[in-house]
Amino acid sequence: MGITIRDVAEASGVSTATVSRALRGLPNVDERTRARVQRIAAELDYVLPPSASRLASGRTGRIAPAHAATLAAQGYSPAQIDALALLGA
Repeated sequence: MGITIRDVAEASGVSTATVSRALRGLPNVDERTRARVQRIAAELDYVLPPSASRLASGRTGRIAPAHAATLAAQGYSPAQIDALALLGA
């Protein structure tokens, strides 16, 4: 198994949430901490997976099967449902 966000957090002495925020460039991370996390992530060859960022933002680009069934029942075509999923609806 490869390097995980937990490995970076442990090596950096911060939480996984801080690692995630630091690597995504979000606010509320001290600049020295951000630099340390970025340096350690680079040393470990860790790259934050895009899917993790989407999950953290709550926008996975996926439509739950139950939601898709509801849309279909309302007359949406499969292509329209797919388009909504791409939009992150």
